[in-house]
Amino acid sequence: MPFDQEVPCRRQRQSAKLLIWLLLLSLCLPVWANKDHQKAANKPDSLRIGTWNLEWFRPDYRPDQPQRRSNKDFQALAAIIHEIEPDILAIQEASSETFLGKIINPDQYTTVLENRDNDQRAGFLIRKSIAWTRHPDLNLDLGHQGLRRGVHIEVPLKQGSLHLLSIHLASGCWQGSPDSSKKGCLRLKRQFPALKNWLSSAAKDTDQVVILGDFNRRLSRQDTLWKQLSSAAKSHHNLQLLTEQITSHCPSKRKPGRLIDHILLSSVSKTAPQVIEYTWPASLHRERHLSDHCPLYMDFLP
Repeated sequence: MPFDQEVPCRRQRQSAKLLIWLLLLSLCLPVWANKDHQKAANKPDSLRIGTWNLEWFRPDYRPDQPQRRSNKDFQALAAIIHEIEPDILAIQEASSETFLGKIINPDQYTTVLENRDNDQRAGFLIRKSIAWTRHPDLNLDLGHQGLRRGVHIEVPLKQGSLHLLSIHLASGCWQGSPDSSKKGCLRLKRQFPALKNWLSSAAKDTDQVVILGDFNRRLSRQDTLWKQLSSAAKSHHNLQLLTEQITSHCPSKRKPGRLIDHILLSSVSKTAPQVIEYTWPASLHRERHLSDHCPLYMDFLP
């Protein structure tokens, strides 16, 4: 099937499956019931890796809106995560491990959040069967209370390790020259050298690296910031912008087609995993307080 036909069909299947899960939720069935996800405990053969900005995932929801998320909203968010079945999900804008318990089964996932006291934290949800090690957070806040740090974990593979960094970069410089005098561009421009240094030093030559999350930037290979970052990849590695060819169909307030969430892979392999954007019907977006971002995920084969 041609790619341009395959993607709409996939979105229809995703929407149909999600509606089925929402029907089950209306019957008060737990979304994680009767699911067995036992993988190799130490060195997995494959990993489903994704990223999702959960949009002000905190008790009060958005500071500019009086309403809070309802139990049906939490059930819908949980159904989406259940449908994707991630082994590792990078998350952004999460307030606490306790509150994340509203949308995940704590017996199935471990929550790792940045060491910063704030309602908008980056981090990971990691399946309990996956072995991992946490490294110190990457200082991307630059002394500014409103900026987030990067969360760095390492997963052992059959050969080497996989280093993952969950990030949520400064907002306000989505496109155009990063040399703009806009506050968002000044902050974003300062964050990329820190990312570059991390990419060049965090992993050994035999390791692979994934940087994923909300970049707040419509990256492309022509982007000045991308060129700066790609120059830091190890000489024998191929840094790939896996989201470059994706046309977004996320039913959010943003202009369709323009991604600011990305997945980057630094690897010796020249074969790029396919990244999928998980979407839901516009009608569901109007009825439920889900997120202004849609999840992205891929199946990573070490």
